[in-house]
Amino acid sequence: MTCTAYYESRFNCAATNLRNANGSGDYGLMQCNSQYWCSGGIGPNRGADCGVSCSALTRSCSTAARCAALILRRQGIRAWYGYTGHKSTCDRYSISECGLSGGVQPSPSPPQAVAGPTSTAARTCQVGVRRGVCIQTTQCTGSRESVPNHCPLDPASVRCCVQRNTPTPPAPRPEPAPVTPPVNTATPGYGATPSTSCDIVAPSCSRMRNVGSQPFRVDREFMPYLSEYNRCLIAANTRIVITSSYRNIAENNRVNGARSSNHLVGHAIDMNIVGSNGRNCNMACMRTSSKHNIPGVQATIDCWNRLPAPSRYGGNPTFGIRIRSGIDSVHLDDNINRAHSSKHSAKINSCNADRSFATVSCGSGGTTSGSLPSVGPPSPTPCTAQIGRAHV
Repeated sequence: MTCTAYYESRFNCAATNLRNANGSGDYGLMQCNSQYWCSGGIGPNRGADCGVSCSALTRSCSTAARCAALILRRQGIRAWYGYTGHKSTCDRYSISECGLSGGVQPSPSPPQAVAGPTSTAARTCQVGVRRGVCIQTTQCTGSRESVPNHCPLDPASVRCCVQRNTPTPPAPRPEPAPVTPPVNTATPGYGATPSTSCDIVAPSCSRMRNVGSQPFRVDREFMPYLSEYNRCLIAANTRIVITSSYRNIAENNRVNGARSSNHLVGHAIDMNIVGSNGRNCNMACMRTSSKHNIPGVQATIDCWNRLPAPSRYGGNPTFGIRIRSGIDSVHLDDNINRAHSSKHSAKINSCNADRSFATVSCGSGGTTSGSLPSVGPPSPTPCTAQIGRAHV
């Protein structure tokens, strides 16, 4: 303890160190710390186990010695950085015990420091959130590392010894929460067997618009599907631009469409998705990972893929629709040409003869009145039926 006292305070009972990294102070002969052992010192205090004030430790060497004895019993000699930082010197230093061979033997000269200390002994230190001790660099081993410039009161060979930082791997990019398809099983006509008649209408959907100045057109029996597609757009905060909807026979021939195309009966749409940030995602975008860079696009597609049959999204990886250039990632239909081929064939001529259309609200499930689903933004005022000439 004599050697430790030398390196802690140079045998100065009034010594103080008020520069600890955690804001606490060290007081007296054995530099007892204010955070745990004495009261009334600087910085945070979690206890005063020695039962004395910090100022009392600087006024009386015997008071400081009694406090040091308590610390020694609880934590051992390694509680002092004056010892751990100069262990090799202090282990060689000895003094005869009292009461043997006629009393106390003369004390030797103060021990010489290995590195020649120029200030008070080693202290607690802190590197960021890591707490450590100021000790010789050679003593900082194992999973610990020595960090310079954190022990200003000690020689250069004494550094702050702290646990090594274990790099934390970057957190995986969270997958967007899937949009649960808000399928309204009460929507009239969804999944119903189609008829052979045809009634071409102009849908008014809150999240859909045609690419041109004219309204897009579908068969009235396809309106329940548009209503569900629109619900997915509302849930994902996206919208679509319709690039193709109902095509009469002449229009279908002009674009070289398939003779069994669902566009011929108004039971299909082609579209581009516009993300919540206003960016457009076309066929090339929806076929590749580029769609992940536009917010809401993947969520919209996921929602469409979860809609029950007979709805089909052409870009579905399981049953996607193939066209000459690849998978038809911009297409939505109800599979009428395969599931009801005879009805599809009969509808073609019926639809081709239709020359008038009504404007129908997308949320009405195929009727000419009603409100949009109560999902997402407020619904617009429902549109009423309007009779006009079809654009052919």
